[in-house]
Amino acid sequence: MPWCPKCKNEYYDTVKICPDCNEALVDSLEELEDAQKKAALAEQKLEDLYGYVQMNEAVSEALEEDDALASDAEDSEAVSIDAPIPEEVQAAALAAAKEAAKQTRTYRYRNNEEKAEDNKSSAYTLLGVGFAGAIADLLFVLDVIDVHLSPASKWMICGVMGVMFLLFIVMGFVSLSNAKKFHEKAVTEKDLTKDINAWCEQNLSAEAIDEGLFSAQEAEELNDELKYFKRFEKMKTQIGMNFLNLDEGYLDRFVDDYYSKLFDEH
Repeated sequence: MPWCPKCKNEYYDTVKICPDCNEALVDSLEELEDAQKKAALAEQKLEDLYGYVQMNEAVSEALEEDDALASDAEDSEAVSIDAPIPEEVQAAALAAAKEAAKQTRTYRYRNNEEKAEDNKSSAYTLLGVGFAGAIADLLFVLDVIDVHLSPASKWMICGVMGVMFLLFIVMGFVSLSNAKKFHEKAVTEKDLTKDINAWCEQNLSAEAIDEGLFSAQEAEELNDELKYFKRFEKMKTQIGMNFLNLDEGYLDRFVDDYYSKLFDEH
């Protein structure tokens, strides 16, 4: 049975959205926590890799400025001035990042239009099951459906099933109400996205983002994954300064999508 990743409540299989938190339900909390741990580990590996590059560059610059230190360093086996980044370090970090991204893609920010569709789908399912079950339960009470049970067993089963189907119907109407609310929010969110896109088209380009962001050495040595983090933060900062109080998840998703539009087509 599915679980809510936020409040940790368990629901029936027909429920897709938590009615309390409006979060998409997941099949297993253990799988969600495992995916989040893998994502955090991958991010740490990439940070370590980026730190390795920066440390190597800092050592190189220091040695070039101080001839005496450079002379000492030549005799030391512990310092490597222009040591390349080990291929196994890059391969391990990038493989972990790709695997984490693949496993956590399900938990990416969902916009209001997607939430509205999920709630609508859940509502139709709940109402369909609820009304169909209620009709069957009524036919059972009226002996239209003949099942050989004692009166006590019959009324107990009818009572339990009736309450359950009534709960399905109530939850269905709640989901319909939530779908309507999310649909209204989706209209506002679409207008906001349209405004941000228009601003980005006027103010953000691949050249403008990279301007002053990388040194000549960094531009040559850093791979696309490491450049992505620096570009992402710059884009996020500039958009956040011009559009205040944006939801963090919404902003991350927008920047990620717009980054692909700029640099995948560039």
